[in-house]
Amino acid sequence: MATSYKERFEQILIGCFGSALFWGVLTLVVSVLTWLTAQSAYFNGIPLYIAIPAGAAVFFIFAFALYLISVAVARFRKPNNTNETASNTEPTNVIDECSDRWLHELADNDRRFIDNFVTLLTCEIGRHDLVHELYVEFKFTILNASVYAVEINDDVKGDVYLNTRLLSKDLKMAKDSIRYFRHGESGSFMIRQWLSSEEVKDFLGGSNKAGQFRLTGLEVVIKGQSPNSNLIPKNVQVYGLSVSGQSLWDLYQEIGIEIEQATFTAYWDFPVSGATPELRGLLINMHVLVINPRPVQLTIRSFRLTVKIKGKDYAADAEAGAVLYEDRIIKEGGEILRGQKFGNLNPPLNRTLTIEARKECGGQLQFILQGTSLEAIQKPLLEDFSRMSLEDVKFSLPATLVISNASGETHRSEEYQLSYVISYKS
Repeated sequence: MATSYKERFEQILIGCFGSALFWGVLTLVVSVLTWLTAQSAYFNGIPLYIAIPAGAAVFFIFAFALYLISVAVARFRKPNNTNETASNTEPTNVIDECSDRWLHELADNDRRFIDNFVTLLTCEIGRHDLVHELYVEFKFTILNASVYAVEINDDVKGDVYLNTRLLSKDLKMAKDSIRYFRHGESGSFMIRQWLSSEEVKDFLGGSNKAGQFRLTGLEVVIKGQSPNSNLIPKNVQVYGLSVSGQSLWDLYQEIGIEIEQATFTAYWDFPVSGATPELRGLLINMHVLVINPRPVQLTIRSFRLTVKIKGKDYAADAEAGAVLYEDRIIKEGGEILRGQKFGNLNPPLNRTLTIEARKECGGQLQFILQGTSLEAIQKPLLEDFSRMSLEDVKFSLPATLVISNASGETHRSEEYQLSYVISYKS
């Protein structure tokens, strides 16, 4: 431990007193000798103006001699520069480091046992996609309590269970995950678990619906961010960590679809006045209520209806626009809208229908079941309708409504029956 200020002051004081005493005694002796020399010269008949300089000369000779003696003694006591400096280098450093030794010990302890000072604080569900890419990410929050800047390595080991089901895909460090943490910094990194389509179905609606994700034997490697730190890489291990899947399941709940007043009628074409109308398809009207049970906003992209006629499926997208009419016919090449008017649940083109979290939205939809988009679709469909009579489509038809949202998910209603109603005819 370094010498205290009090001890150093005492040493300096004693040294000053000793030096003053030594030089005082020597000065007294020299002065006496000088006086005796001058006195002797005077009594021997030497003039005073010669005796005084002679005494002074004796004084200076003795003083110079004492100075030479003190220099010799000091040089004798001074250590050899080359050997002594080299031999004292290490003790000097030790003394310099002595007061901060605990810091060096702390840094060395962190260097050797870094896994004890980088702590996993929390784990929660991060990003996810259970529709297209099929994955879920676990977000780990950590605290770097060491004195080093550290890096999380790319390699990840361990198993993830959905309740008791071992997930078959690999664990990977997310490519854009933060992996560098400075001293005293807390942050998070992401580990991605890939899923199979069967595992997604099991989580959303199977025996392990909204189950727990259990992380067993999870290992990540922590190393120094700088190679010069000489930090010993260590594995940070996690055993028996469970993360609830309820919040994730809530985001993928099936959208509720309720259909009322679903009716259909013939879509007639009157080529010329007074001619027999031709059946061009079916005009379908229905009231639909869409229920969003999720804790986030839902954006609807499209409504598509599939109707089964004589064992064959026909599909049509909902008519767009702000306003719909109950009945529509083609007359002499132009379409005539007639009957009751109502608001359209399906918004105009280039707009979307948005339903707030845990809210519902209802309104009318209309479909015209005919091939109008592509010739390849139009011709066979018209041929089918040309061979049909109203007896083929009277009474009721089974149908299914499919709703697609902005993320690409599709939601199917239960099969329901369309009821036939008589259309206007002129």
